[in-house]
Amino acid sequence: MKNKKAAMPSYLIIVLIPLFFLFYSREYSGPAYLADEIGYLTKAAFLGGHVVDGSSSYHGGYSFFLAPVFAIFDSPSVAWSGAMVINALLWFGSFFLLNQLLTIWNSDISGVSRFFALLVSALYPAWVTMSGYVFPTSAFVFIFLCCVITLTKRQTTNALSIVPHSLCVGYLYWIHPTGLSVALASFITIFATDRLEKNYRTIVIHLSLVILLILLYKKGLHAWLSVAMTPDGYSVHEHYPSVSSFYNKITEPHLWVDLTAKLLGQISYITISSFGLALFGLVICFNKGITLFSSRYGNDSHVISTISLFMALSLFFVVCIGAAMFAAEGVTRIDHWIYGRYVDGTVLPVLTVGFLALRQSKIKSVVILVAIMTISGAEYLIEMLNISGPENNLVNTPAFWPQYVIDNVNFPRWIMAGSIGILCVVILGEYAAVPLMIGSFILSSTAQMEWHKNILSGHSKPTSIVDVIRINFSPGTCIGFDEKFSPELSLFQLERYSLYSFYLYNYGYRRITADEWKTNCDGPLLTYNPQQFIGSTSEHMIGKEHASNLFLVVKDSNKQVEIPKSIRSRNDVSYAASRNAHCLLSGCFFIKADELAKFSQVGVIQDNQLSSSGKTGYLFYGPYRKLDKGSYYLIVHGDFFGGDTAVIDIASDRGRKVHYEGKLCNAGCLTREVRVPFELEEQIMDLEIRLHIDDIDQVSIDGYEIVSTEDPPLPRLPALQFFGLSLNVLPRAVGQIKNNAIVSDGRPGYLAFGPYKPIAAGKYKLILHGKCEKSNSPLVDVVSSRGAVQHGIFALKPTVHDKRVLAEEQIQLDAPVEDIEIRVYVGAEDDVTLEGYELVPVETEDHSASREHNPLN
Repeated sequence: MKNKKAAMPSYLIIVLIPLFFLFYSREYSGPAYLADEIGYLTKAAFLGGHVVDGSSSYHGGYSFFLAPVFAIFDSPSVAWSGAMVINALLWFGSFFLLNQLLTIWNSDISGVSRFFALLVSALYPAWVTMSGYVFPTSAFVFIFLCCVITLTKRQTTNALSIVPHSLCVGYLYWIHPTGLSVALASFITIFATDRLEKNYRTIVIHLSLVILLILLYKKGLHAWLSVAMTPDGYSVHEHYPSVSSFYNKITEPHLWVDLTAKLLGQISYITISSFGLALFGLVICFNKGITLFSSRYGNDSHVISTISLFMALSLFFVVCIGAAMFAAEGVTRIDHWIYGRYVDGTVLPVLTVGFLALRQSKIKSVVILVAIMTISGAEYLIEMLNISGPENNLVNTPAFWPQYVIDNVNFPRWIMAGSIGILCVVILGEYAAVPLMIGSFILSSTAQMEWHKNILSGHSKPTSIVDVIRINFSPGTCIGFDEKFSPELSLFQLERYSLYSFYLYNYGYRRITADEWKTNCDGPLLTYNPQQFIGSTSEHMIGKEHASNLFLVVKDSNKQVEIPKSIRSRNDVSYAASRNAHCLLSGCFFIKADELAKFSQVGVIQDNQLSSSGKTGYLFYGPYRKLDKGSYYLIVHGDFFGGDTAVIDIASDRGRKVHYEGKLCNAGCLTREVRVPFELEEQIMDLEIRLHIDDIDQVSIDGYEIVSTEDPPLPRLPALQFFGLSLNVLPRAVGQIKNNAIVSDGRPGYLAFGPYKPIAAGKYKLILHGKCEKSNSPLVDVVSSRGAVQHGIFALKPTVHDKRVLAEEQIQLDAPVEDIEIRVYVGAEDDVTLEGYELVPVETEDHSASREHNPLN
């Protein structure tokens, strides 16, 4: 009973830390790295029963863990959440096995030592970071620990007892190519343990099984996946360097300098990231493991010596293969010199051993000497190679805490900070590692979350095109992606294909030629080559991504796709549902207030509008978009309470060339929409719309759009229009403003009057919006000449159901009016809410067209 109670805190770590990992990963909605993560996800989708065009050289062992999620669910968001759950379960399994390893390593370990060993090991920052990605680390660590545990279960008298270990070692290669390093370490270990007893049968069985599994994957499963996931006529993408690329450079001195620097850099990474614990563990494991080759054999437990050699060699060989790969490629990115994502796969048990070994004072001096030599050598070589620059991919060095403390890339300072952390642990003892690792965990996980979310919000963010496809086309429908990629396309544009292979995994999504799409594909086409569809009567461009210029094309048979208002309002795609395709090709766009806020000197976001703040300056500028030669309208939507001094201009070449300049409102804006015609005599690559306001201007902008004059005619604007915040400028005698409406307050009088604006002669329709609960005497009249001339008077009618129209009546103005006034009168018993009104020329077919046209509503 006592032992069970003592074990409880340890089991809390085993359960609660993975649960925290799952909680942490809830911040992420999808893949961030569109090569690695998409490679594993698409393989999982294929293994889950879907037809996927997404072959890659990424190994499929991890994808087997994820495949059931794709087999069960048809939603990308649910599938992603399922992948995060699988990761958490893998970490639960890893910490459970690590706890078993602690018992094997030291059967007399105290509950306190066990607890803190597990805590420090579980808080190594790489684990929480990798739990939020679909990288194979989560699976690799789990299977590597299975390799260690199964190695302890083998019996030297039973050759077949090696089979579980052999299967685990072979499967590591299925997960990642660095599994070869573990296979080599395992073979050396088995040979070392069995040569003296001449258990050659065990060696042969182990070697045969591991080689068989490696060949079965490489020549069988991987080759089959590559062919099955590649359409006919297309090539398989391979990204891992070949062995020959290393041998071809073997005589080059620079290769060996690079190799040494990257090898020492990776050891420095795990040493500093673990505050020396990983290096302590590595030295201990080597020290115990080499007894298998010396006269000291038998002094330690045979099992401990065996797993020590296996763990030490595995880590070392993974470092070697990573260093060799990056040296052969000649990469010079900052993170590649201290690359950690590969070696992290084998460091967990070694780190734990290092924590337990710190009490052995006789080993400390050796470890300190090795640490100093390793870190100094790495720092010297990296500095000698003059590695500098801002390109540092943090995901590849997730646990390297000095990079979060010292922002700029500065290897000497990083090394100094890391060395101080190591000395603290060496001098103060193993328990000093607990607060240091907790601090590193908080620091690293916070920085990595920001890094991860920044990628997801930009480079790897899907647009509403995915939603349009999913709303309008059934799963399994062919979705084509035009195979023609021009050399001018950026990496961001090229990777849109990979991104959507996940978000459309349960569709027939594939690369295709335009001609093949026309004849053999029943769904839409995504393309960077819209010119081929100009003038077509059977294919129609209906959308264009703002950031990538990727077009959505549909056939005549499914032209009438549904694009809900909520999708249009996301402002990431321009849709041509109410216009022809000319505007999409030209570069027309619309932009909402939240996006405009990124290009503002004096604006503030209030009630989803970009509003003036009483300061002089540009309310907005930018966004530096491409727009073709032609005639256009700039349509600004918002509330213009006082914008007589506001000046809007349309410019390019960073403001040096002005194509239009004028006042936003002349004699006051009468509606919530201002239209500015302008013409471009040439294609512009950095179009800028600027609104300069003075401190007296009161302007609140919903956003604006650019439309072509060649598109269908715009609806006529209302002569007057007051809604929402613009109601504040109307004078009133009674009532109060609530929720952007004027509400009666039990007093008789005018709920609104004014605005005393000039109106041309003609026939108009007055529409008042709101609700009327009790109606005894409310009236609305239209007058001019300060009330001396009456043009119409109507009673407000009680509103019913959801139709919020208080009055809808026509008036006739036989002559121009200089001071039109619309007065809403309520009695003491009336319960009226005025949400707005508009005076619309009768020629407008739909009185609400101007409001419905606004894509920013």
